[in-house]
Amino acid sequence: MNISTVPSPIGKLKHLRYLDLSDNFQIRMLPDSITKLHNLQTLRLYGCPCITKLPHDFTKLVNLRLLQIDTLSLTHIPRGLGQMTSLKGLSDFQIRMNSNSRDSGWKELPGLNKLRDLTILNLNHRKDVALESKAANLKGIQQLQRLELKWKQISKVNELSVGYDEQSLEAMQPHPKLEELVLCNYGGVKFPSWMPSLTTLVKFSLEDCNKCQYLPPLEQFPFLEYIYLNKLDSLEYMSEIDYSEDSLEYMSEIDYGEELSNSSFIPSLNELYLLRCPNLKGWWRQRRDSSEEVDDDNNHLLPFFPGLSDLEIKNCPKLTSMPLFPNVETLTLDMGSTSATNQLR
Repeated sequence: MNISTVPSPIGKLKHLRYLDLSDNFQIRMLPDSITKLHNLQTLRLYGCPCITKLPHDFTKLVNLRLLQIDTLSLTHIPRGLGQMTSLKGLSDFQIRMNSNSRDSGWKELPGLNKLRDLTILNLNHRKDVALESKAANLKGIQQLQRLELKWKQISKVNELSVGYDEQSLEAMQPHPKLEELVLCNYGGVKFPSWMPSLTTLVKFSLEDCNKCQYLPPLEQFPFLEYIYLNKLDSLEYMSEIDYSEDSLEYMSEIDYGEELSNSSFIPSLNELYLLRCPNLKGWWRQRRDSSEEVDDDNNHLLPFFPGLSDLEIKNCPKLTSMPLFPNVETLTLDMGSTSATNQLR
């Protein structure tokens, strides 16, 4: 109806159980009287982008079971939201951390133990975030399936910020049953120690993580189907391990799977996107001279993606080597120049 305000007398509807205000783009706030609706069970606020905060006493809605809200504009998690024990329908939550307040709602997150999809935006590259994020206790949200963490975009990340981002990410350890992890504008060089624990990871995405020099060993995720990498300026090799006969034998010894020289590699991988990685050269470092031609008869010795169906590589001009992908169905190659594209082929 394109209304801009919700009338205060709505608080007199004491028997109201269902309220849907979705798609009223001009609503900026809810009246405080709405907290008098003690029998309210469902509140839908989808498509209300101008609502930046919920009423101060929102937790008085003791019978609220389902809250559906686009939370992109919220400046903080409402105080006490984690203690609303009847709130079972809040399956996804997107929160923009308030850089001007130390009370951004980290302590409320552990109480939202029914979350399946959590997005935290506007993270600062500062020490206070590294300290406060420990209170989030994301590991305790056992039903969490998707986690997206997005730091503020800044022109340059200094050495202190690198350390703070790494501490923040280390503190935000999710439950090991996580299926999708998305990191944007992460300023760290390395990944947290808990990465290997994500044994059910299906999707992994990195965007604008310009300090990352290498990735965690992706072959350790047995169910990984989707990899998306976009704008990783410092990435030269996907793995820090050298690709040579000695290193392949080494990788098999440390239980990265079957020996890669005669078997499939990340067999579950279905989609791979490598975009705008200007310094990416290959999956592993290769000791063999790049000018040396590969004997076609020895192609069976190279690792290959058996299940890869969709492959897109764009603006990666230095990329010259990849594991083989014999079963790919959709292929997009745009290396930034004709010579670079031909070299990879």
